[in-house]
This record gives sequence, C-alpha cells and structure tokens, in this order.
Amino acid sequence: MGKGDTKQVYRLLYKANKVAVFGVALKNKSDGESYFLPKIGASNLAALPYEIILQDNKATMLHGKYRLALSWPELSMSTFMKIMSTPGDIEDTLKGLCE
Repeated sequence: MGKGDTKQVYRLLYKANKVAVFGVALKNKSDGESYFLPKIGASNLAALPYEIILQDNKATMLHGKYRLALSWPELSMSTFMKIMSTPGDIEDTLKGLCE
C-alpha cells in the first residue's frame, strides 16, 4: 500500500477462508479524506478508513455512493452534491491499489 496517496491502516487475514480485509486511508489532499470530510463532517468518523475486501483473487469494495450515504445518513442533497465526485474518486484510488 502507499500507492496513490494511500496508507494501510489495518489488515485482517482469514487464511482458512482465503479472505483479507484492508483498511485504507485516503491521503490525497485534492480528493481524499481531507477534501471530503470538512464538507460532510467528521461526526461519523467510525466509517473510515475505507475497506478493500480480497476474497481468493477478487477485490471488492462498497461503492462510495452507498458507503457515504449509509455512514452519513444526515447529509442533505445539497451537501452530497458538494462531494459529487468523491465516490468515483474513491473507486479510482482503490482500483489503482489493486492493479
């Protein structure tokens, strides 16, 4: 990790099930946590870091439009519009880690 302004926060390994979960800090100042958290608020900070789930050789993640909506349910539509590019930015960053 560390690719694309990220940092591994934690790693959970379940070798018997061939599963790993990686917590990833999004450190890029222009589209990472320091960009979107001031806009949506740090009230639900427990929703971070973002996670990649690796099962066998397949990586998955909960898409940002769902993850942010579930983790910050009090967001108004106008606030969500301020971070409209964030779900795609997160997806691009995490895909870059898996390449």
